[in-house]
Amino acid sequence: MKYGYLENVDGIDFSLPKDETKTSKLLSKLKPSVTPNIYIGGSVFGDKSFVGTIYPPKTKQKEFLNAYSQQFNCIEVNSTRFGVPSIKSQESWISKVEDGFKFSFKMPQVITHRKDMNDMGGIAQTDKFLQCLERFGDKVGVTYMLLPNYFKMERWPMIKKYLSSYPTDLPLAIEARNAEFHKNNAVFEYLKQRNISLCITDVPGRRDVMHSRLITDSIIIRFGGANLHPSDYTRIDEWIDKLTYWINEGVKNIYFYIHQPAPNRHKTALLAAYLIEGLNNRFSNIALKLPVDYSKVC
Repeated sequence: MKYGYLENVDGIDFSLPKDETKTSKLLSKLKPSVTPNIYIGGSVFGDKSFVGTIYPPKTKQKEFLNAYSQQFNCIEVNSTRFGVPSIKSQESWISKVEDGFKFSFKMPQVITHRKDMNDMGGIAQTDKFLQCLERFGDKVGVTYMLLPNYFKMERWPMIKKYLSSYPTDLPLAIEARNAEFHKNNAVFEYLKQRNISLCITDVPGRRDVMHSRLITDSIIIRFGGANLHPSDYTRIDEWIDKLTYWINEGVKNIYFYIHQPAPNRHKTALLAAYLIEGLNNRFSNIALKLPVDYSKVC
């Protein structure tokens, strides 16, 4: 994830913001779940550097997705930002993953970045995207809709109209890259009515969009790392504390996607393992599977 990436992260205040008042009110109404659904993964399965690190040595390219699904229980599919994969590719992906695996698709930008999402083209592209989600069935995680930085509040009526016809039975999260949306209560109230989450984007170069506003009992976190800089670990430590509190309060679904910049994407597994181990230590009933570091396996 290039968004918010910085070469030098020394001196950045990565402190997570305290829960906002309305987040606390939401949490007070939730009931703790016996076993929350926690999904931790990355955003790429086709990187060749994964062979011998995240994947066993000599893993063939056609086996990459299956190997990925044996290490993680979800993936953030960024490629759908540029178009819906062919039906053949969709069926191939479905057949290659483990039971319980989730795909979180990014809505195509031909929908999200157009002048009017609600015109004939936007409707046609949405139908095509929804057909893809329907084909994946229970393997669909949370879909996220990226609103670019140049989308300002004057576009909200268009976005609101679009969301009004989006199926409520499909989990959806909005990633608003313009901080204006994070400061408007009307946006929060509408998303709450539609049971739509607000994506938490934790990246070094955009601390202005970092927030702690929960709208539903599901959250999606996009975490941009810094090549395993010491701050990556201290940030994850803080997230372990935050997630522990939210889970104890009743948050039921957590999607945590870790990004490391190329050519070090394979380091995603090391940070994911650190997060998983931390959560397993906090909750004896979760027992998340630790990814294997094949660079250390003889």
